[in-house]
Amino acid sequence: MKLIEFAEKYNLKVKKLEGELIIPGRRLKRNDGRYRDPNPRYLLDCLLGHIFEYSSTRMGLLFMPRRPKVWKNMSRKLVAEGFEIRQNGDWEGTATFDPANPAQTRLAIKAIGARKKRQVSKAQLSNLARLRTLITSSNPSIKPPLAALGSIGMTGVLP
Repeated sequence: MKLIEFAEKYNLKVKKLEGELIIPGRRLKRNDGRYRDPNPRYLLDCLLGHIFEYSSTRMGLLFMPRRPKVWKNMSRKLVAEGFEIRQNGDWEGTATFDPANPAQTRLAIKAIGARKKRQVSKAQLSNLARLRTLITSSNPSIKPPLAALGSIGMTGVLP
């Protein structure tokens, strides 16, 4: 399964990071004195993790919390669910999972806090269509009168 198909199936946002498509996780808090500050120039330091395409049949999960306990607990959950740990560091790690397995997919999305794409309802679409007709109707455009411009020191002639 391709990453785009996976994202469309679960209605997830997709971003491009250094030429690769990823499903980003939630952003980490910036001004929290308990944790190290993320590098503002590098998007990965600001994310809890992301999902990427590992192979044609597997997806990868990169998990990077700011505390080592969080990774250790999450890695135990991932292994219990059937993930394969590919990299195991003190603070972060990488695991692969089967995108066809709904339980593994649900855990991967929940682990990184991936955001779903916003869905527009039919009521919102009809409201937008109504507003579009109001804006593009034959109402004359409102222009400020020249007398009002002269009272603030401006003339109607542009230099």
